[in-house]
Amino acid sequence: MRIGTWNLDARGTARHREFLEGLACDVLLLTEVHPDLELPGMVGHHTFHKMARGQSWAAIYARDLWHLPDPHPASALAIVDGIRVCSSVLPWRGCAGYFPWGGDAGPAKTAYAIDNVVLEGAPDIWGGDWNTSFAPKGYAVSPASRTLLRTAARQLRLTIATDELSNQDHNDQSIDHIAVPDHWTVRSADRVRAQAGRSMLSDHDAYVVDVAPA
Repeated sequence: MRIGTWNLDARGTARHREFLEGLACDVLLLTEVHPDLELPGMVGHHTFHKMARGQSWAAIYARDLWHLPDPHPASALAIVDGIRVCSSVLPWRGCAGYFPWGGDAGPAKTAYAIDNVVLEGAPDIWGGDWNTSFAPKGYAVSPASRTLLRTAARQLRLTIATDELSNQDHNDQSIDHIAVPDHWTVRSADRVRAQAGRSMLSDHDAYVVDVAPA
């Protein structure tokens, strides 16, 4: 199974569709998704709520899926081949304290979003733009957010397969992640440059994980 994640930065041109098709994924966990995105041979499920520019917070694409209620306004949830799959945007440094985030401090916002995903979503596969690098001094809402995410992954019995991959600028580790069941075999985890010719398609690169389900 190939699982990919990418923050599209609200863009949805033909080049973006071609790039996504080129990833050749079975499941896509997308964030900041243009509401009209269509991918040949795949169906999509977007979050009900939208971001400031009209893009969906998150979406899941697969050959077939059964959509479920959003466990959090910034997270999409669906069943793909009997597996619960979740795509999330998690709080970033300096994000506002109002909807959809709860809590006043950075860690409280992250904890609120994670609790909703873990308790309401209980995903078997979870990914998206978590806005957290797992480098000790990498980008994050706060150092506590790394601990919160690690703890959530353990609760869900997931392995974060992307935690040591680099970001687009090679100055930090990725803040976009894919977590899979810890009893699955991770064959590979790669960063894919989000570029068409000389043009960057997004301010995030894509990440693809190839796994063998147990």
